[in-house]
Amino acid sequence: MAHHHCPYNSQRDELNLAPGMQVRAGDVYTVRESVFTPIYDLLRNCLEGDLRSQASQAYHAKVTEQRFKRRPCILMQDYPASSSTPQARRLCLVGTLEHQPISSLPRIFREFCIPVFPHTCAFDDHIHSSPEWEPTDTWVVAIPFDSSRRLLGKWRDEHAGIPARTRAFGTEAMLYLKDRSMEKRAEWIMKCRQDPAFAREHFKECRDHKTPSAERSTDALSMLSGLSKASARTHTRAPFKPQINASMASLAHAFHKIRVSNTSKVSVRSNASNFTLHRDLLMKESANGMDVTAF
Repeated sequence: MAHHHCPYNSQRDELNLAPGMQVRAGDVYTVRESVFTPIYDLLRNCLEGDLRSQASQAYHAKVTEQRFKRRPCILMQDYPASSSTPQARRLCLVGTLEHQPISSLPRIFREFCIPVFPHTCAFDDHIHSSPEWEPTDTWVVAIPFDSSRRLLGKWRDEHAGIPARTRAFGTEAMLYLKDRSMEKRAEWIMKCRQDPAFAREHFKECRDHKTPSAERSTDALSMLSGLSKASARTHTRAPFKPQINASMASLAHAFHKIRVSNTSKVSVRSNASNFTLHRDLLMKESANGMDVTAF
């Protein structure tokens, strides 16, 4: 399958070299964590009653489980202490879908996953690492969350005989990831307010989701694997930065106060994101014969 072409110069995104910081935003570390941990953390804050209790129990079960497979994670903030220091850190998880279509997971993953370039699916909404990833079906779960898991060193891959290498996401890529994470969360909040059943349906999908038997011995709800191979390419791009209007930013800031009741229904008007130049350019590419699919 042909890979999606990105028209941007990908060599200008500088890595975070914040002085005095031993762990930096954009670094990619290894962690034993379930991809459902941030999902349940999100869901437990927008449910009520018995389902809220179930989501909280599912979240705490993930937090205390020790048998999850190793997977990459992106550090979302700078930390002066070394990676071996026990403390909570803000992360986004990275992984594949066991090389299966994203449609094989509950729909909430389609709400919050961002593809990592290059990707076998053509998305204008994507992010670049340095060096770029292999395999080409990798996703970032764009739900930043606090994890107290021990970091197991930098994530290292081997590909086509190339020695193991570390990777990172540059400063522009991190700005983009933070913006898109906030935007996706704000969109989620609006959907919850518009439809009281929205969060309930998504939680039930996650609760009832079953993985292949080969996966259950490690993590009954963890289908996003760690990445296994690194690309020989070494360039990154400066991704476009979407604009988030004040109302959406306000919604995101107030997210922890939102509960979905069984009776109340609040109508919220959604404003389209302003992806401007990047999206326009990709649409022109699509008009010229490129396969561009909106994510």
